[in-house]
Amino acid sequence: MRRTTRGAKVAALAFSLALLAAACGGSDEEPSSSSNGSTGKKEGGTAATGEGLPEDTLVDYQTLSADNPNHIDPATADTRQGSQVTEVLYDGLTQVNADNEVVPAVATEWSGNDDATEWTFTLKEDEFSNGEPVLPSSFKKAWERVLNPDLASTLSYHLLVITGANDVAEGNADEITGVVADDDAMTLTVSLDAPLSDFPAVVSHTVFSPMPEEALSATTGDEINEWERGLMIGNGPYKMSEPWKDDQYIKVEANENYTGDAPKIPKIDFMISKEVESAYAAFESGEADTGYIPPGAFADATSTYNNSTDPTFGLYYFGISWEDDELGGEDNLAVRQAISLAIDRDRINDQVYDGARDAATGVTPPGIPGYAEDLCGGYCEYDPDRATDLVDDWGKAETMRPIKLQFNLGGGHEDVVSIVAENLEAVGLKVEQDPRDGETYFDEMKKEGGCVMCRAGWIWDYPSYYNAMYALFTSTSIDGDNLGRYNSSAYDEKANAAAAETDEDARNELWNEAEKQLFADMAVIPINWYTNQIVYSDRVENLVANGLQAVNYPEMSLAG
Repeated sequence: MRRTTRGAKVAALAFSLALLAAACGGSDEEPSSSSNGSTGKKEGGTAATGEGLPEDTLVDYQTLSADNPNHIDPATADTRQGSQVTEVLYDGLTQVNADNEVVPAVATEWSGNDDATEWTFTLKEDEFSNGEPVLPSSFKKAWERVLNPDLASTLSYHLLVITGANDVAEGNADEITGVVADDDAMTLTVSLDAPLSDFPAVVSHTVFSPMPEEALSATTGDEINEWERGLMIGNGPYKMSEPWKDDQYIKVEANENYTGDAPKIPKIDFMISKEVESAYAAFESGEADTGYIPPGAFADATSTYNNSTDPTFGLYYFGISWEDDELGGEDNLAVRQAISLAIDRDRINDQVYDGARDAATGVTPPGIPGYAEDLCGGYCEYDPDRATDLVDDWGKAETMRPIKLQFNLGGGHEDVVSIVAENLEAVGLKVEQDPRDGETYFDEMKKEGGCVMCRAGWIWDYPSYYNAMYALFTSTSIDGDNLGRYNSSAYDEKANAAAAETDEDARNELWNEAEKQLFADMAVIPINWYTNQIVYSDRVENLVANGLQAVNYPEMSLAG
């Protein structure tokens, strides 16, 4: 969940608009997390009891188990961890429920015209936690704030399909001409520059949240920092109960002005840990109701504690610089192929994750509509002999600079990177491990020259093939989530064709072809597909994490 608007790239809007038209494939094949096949309480086990914790408070050590989030403001919350907090503080027009279905939130109903270029949302009466009404104009002004070039939101590309959004992003206009907010009729009408039948799903993303008047002027880094660390005002089931305290916690409590179903747990303390292992230790010692299972602890945790460990729509991967003179471009294809073949994904899964994850054979995981097996073209297999031959054919190993293996500290990635380093050295490549501060890591990797070979993860925003393939690899996402700065006209053209296809089956086949092109260029190194890795105490009831790794906090309860 990481994006950016880029002035020089916004000129390619026609392409990005076509791509957006493919968002959220929508299919009956979506997995249902509500079945919770691998979730449940362990009868007679030694699970944490939650005894001694506040009766009215969920003490959560799983959401922010690896560090402070970089942001929690809807306009800038571009990580799964930060947006987990954002989701309980804000309601958008729509939302994705525990069954991966798009359902109403502030919008009670919506309709589109025949070619899906205009959408009208009817809003319910709603208000922010300070009593200010949530109006259609609250959405329009919030979206204009996201596009404000001073804000430089990494999520703003989501809005570029809207007519006039590009003008705001370029600094040539203050208002989005394609959004009509009728506060008297309580309708929001949105005109698009390209057909987008899945727009109701796209607006479930937190970046489309409404904002109160007080927030609209917070458009610079210092202003955002001050706003987020104050009593940020939202319209969700919870509100901030005190300011965010770095390295300690973000505390929320039930929003008494909430117009939806009241949350069943009055308060949540999102505790912040610098390391996943420390957060898990706090859970094991009885200091928390929830924890995140760290590397190496999966088998023991799932046999001991209540857990939610279903597969999710998430990818662990390494971006690889397309612009680096020793790794990128057509001339260095062989070394990228060698890197992928050299990595022992099964060893990583067994040694680091206790077999909890599936080795990735592509980018798009099972369960996403259109998923196809083995799109990596054989280069995601472990074949060190072939990798060594490719390194020899490449012929630059002796004179190359060490490849920087960049990763964010605090998330338990050290063991993965150590194995990758060992694997690459075994086939004749020089490497240098490059750990970075977790709070600033992705901001650093998005900059030009930032990512060399950088560890990253991606959690789908909604169940669609398009979601990752556009954000991570199109040229329009350079300076944003395209960390490797992959720039291929062949890939862009294939993705454009997929986006323009209205038939779902044909569109998914075209997305498969685009993904094959990605691997023909070996522009990404997939490692594994995620599972949920949450443990929880005996007193926690109805914990469900859907395929997007979103936890249903407002619907959970604590046993009396």
